[in-house]
Amino acid sequence: MGFKEKNIYTLESLYYGNATYIFDERWEELSKKTKAEILNEKLQTDRVIHRKSWDDKIKGWLKK
Repeated sequence: MGFKEKNIYTLESLYYGNATYIFDERWEELSKKTKAEILNEKLQTDRVIHRKSWDDKIKGWLKK
């Protein structure tokens, strides 16, 4: 999902315990990499793990 006006793009895993990855405008390029590459190279803007605080953290990103 993308929020172009905020330069926020997300890649999502639907499984509890996984995460939502937040990227900048390079999201298409970065989405071709493996999860390990993204994490090891710290290519994400943020990684929001699916926990109780997930919705608050996502809301915080969308308010920026």
